[in-house]
Amino acid sequence: MAKYYQRPDGLFETSRKINGKRVMFRGKTCREVDRKILEYHEDVAKGRPFPVVADEWYASKDGEISRSCWNVYGYSVRRLKAVFTQRIGEITTRDLIRYVRAFERDGYAGGTVDIEITVIKQIFTYAVVESGDIAISPAAEVKKSRGLPKKKRSALTEDQERAVENFRGENWLFGVMLLYTGMRRGELLALDWRDIDRHGGWISVTKKLNYAYGNTPHLEGFVKNRKDHEVPLFNALERVLPTNRVGPIFTDN
Repeated sequence: MAKYYQRPDGLFETSRKINGKRVMFRGKTCREVDRKILEYHEDVAKGRPFPVVADEWYASKDGEISRSCWNVYGYSVRRLKAVFTQRIGEITTRDLIRYVRAFERDGYAGGTVDIEITVIKQIFTYAVVESGDIAISPAAEVKKSRGLPKKKRSALTEDQERAVENFRGENWLFGVMLLYTGMRRGELLALDWRDIDRHGGWISVTKKLNYAYGNTPHLEGFVKNRKDHEVPLFNALERVLPTNRVGPIFTDN
């Protein structure tokens, strides 16, 4: 007796409900139908392609986190998608560790590596908990190496401050404005002359240049971790600022 229904054309046929969807299987023999059912289950267990799941996770974060953080996560997603093009269930812990080690060798600081690992872990957690593409995350044991370089910042000495104030070589204005405003580099590079209110004594900070993805800066209409704000225009800075200028203050970004 045949294991499955045999159609008038001689093919054997059956259906299975898998993940809420009715799937038909056909073959010349019952054994062939069995093989196709097994292969389908194995294929489903691998999940969808990683880029599809990564994009879906990234879209789910829009509105949940700050715009600046969302953009930084986007750079990580692009890097990951360029490397992992296979189905998400085919990616192993070893694959992810190799990726992180290669990322570290590129010279990224520890904080940047932390962000990359955070994105990796969140994508795979999403694939387990939300989308159901995989049953277990291979990212649980992914950690950064010890002793990675850290960005260190220290205040200028008085002699260094005087050197900045007196310097009039190339890009002197950039150094002086950094000294007297305390603005981030990306915020300063995005300034336009109209952002400076000489009468009110303020500099409006409403945007920034982001260099997080490659060497091409992206102008973003928001600033990091805070709302638009104003920076005091000190007299020492106002006295040395050129007058009657329009357009971007710094054009070689």
